Amino acid sequence: MTDEQIGVLDNFKILETSSQVYTAIEEGQGVIGYLALPYCTKLKPIKVDGVEAKYEKVYTGEYKIWGCEHLYTKGEPKGPVKAFVKYMTSDDFKESITENGYGLISEMKVSR
Repeated sequence: MTDEQIGVLDNFKILETSSQVYTAIEEGQGVIGYLALPYCTKLKPIKVDGVEAKYEKVYTGEYKIWGCEHLYTKGEPKGPVKAFVKYMTSDDFKESITENGYGLISEMKVSR
């Protein structure tokens, strides 16, 4: 389905922020949206093929809906950019990510 086709569906909305998606799901009836798991504390994530949305299931590929973030640089990073990339791949950052309820790409055991 193209963006143009989706746009003509009844009651379809494109929302810009996770907060807007959360509010739409929480306040609506029969609403489906895509959010990172930490946002779902009061929401009920859907099961896919009977599998619950939990990072342990995402890591093994049992839960089939997931996304990950990427960092891109133009060439080899230097200076502050290099320091930032180093921090983002450090154990300190991993701890911060999991404390905030997010998963770790380093734990992924699946590929395309």
